[in-house]
Amino acid sequence: FSAHASFHQLLIGVLWEIVVYQDPDVRSSAGALFMVLIKGVDIDTISRHVLPALVTLASDSHMSVRAASIPAFGAIVENVTDKTILEKVYVQFQSFLEDPQYKNQHELQVTMIRTFAKVGPHSEPHFRDEVLLPRLAVMASINNYSQDEDLRREIVLELFEAYVSICCCFISAEVLNAHVLPGIRWVRKDIADIAPAYEVRS
Repeated sequence: FSAHASFHQLLIGVLWEIVVYQDPDVRSSAGALFMVLIKGVDIDTISRHVLPALVTLASDSHMSVRAASIPAFGAIVENVTDKTILEKVYVQFQSFLEDPQYKNQHELQVTMIRTFAKVGPHSEPHFRDEVLLPRLAVMASINNYSQDEDLRREIVLELFEAYVSICCCFISAEVLNAHVLPGIRWVRKDIADIAPAYEVRS
């Protein structure tokens, strides 16, 4: 349906109604719908309509709505090559990562790691090397000290999958030594401590 240009404006209008809807559960559904739309619209539509809508969701008062916007930003990285749009997405990712109110938001962290695992191989090298990989290492380090074993296990298994995905890319020796290897060491320690069934696989 979204592949037909004649329906794009109609779809965007409906999606904007969802973005500003009173019920946060309804607003949370908008991110997944935009992910579908992104694959069938042109760059101008993404720049003028989709990206502003996602930024609105990313600043929502409800954390669940913000978290639901993250995979849609990732879909832009996977499907768009326009550098201006990509830089705006990278800025939004950095905003998520650097805002202290997100520090203890488990759902958001899991969603971010899953999204990074998907977009890492598609992202610009400077973003991957300067933002994504350093942040994954920080997340891995912090997770080592988590007191909640269930949450710690969920995070470390997501980190494990992220490293498997991203390490298929070309990574310089400098970045590898500074960010990738330390992060993997933290992940390996967590897996040995709380998810030994995965240790052979790692």
